[in-house]
Amino acid sequence: NKNKRLLYAGNEPIAIGISECSKQPFVTEFNELFGHQEIKDCEIELWIRLKDKNGVKIYEGDIVKAKERIIDPDYPKEAELFIAIVKKYHDDSIPLYFMMYKTTNNNDVFDFEYYEVEVIGNIHENPELLKG
Repeated sequence: NKNKRLLYAGNEPIAIGISECSKQPFVTEFNELFGHQEIKDCEIELWIRLKDKNGVKIYEGDIVKAKERIIDPDYPKEAELFIAIVKKYHDDSIPLYFMMYKTTNNNDVFDFEYYEVEVIGNIHENPELLKG
């Protein structure tokens, strides 16, 4: 089912591959030597352990609409609004993510504290959101 996401946010190593017995794709923890879970027609996406303004979990590969929060009311400015893709920036020791901006194809480290973020789709199910 393309509408299902496999959520994995644990620290245990996982195996992703093809079962020698059934030649079907699977995802399993390494400690499950003889077992596996078959998956069909789904994308594996990593939950980044953050939620958007509506409480929706944010995954790598999500397409988000982000609006800059106005932190200092004494410094008025127009809030920046953009659409971007969430991607991992660094290894697991540094929980940073960056955005690939739809409008410019530039990348930037993204601090979720300074933006109001809303998930509007993902790269697998909503590629039309990335078109001009």
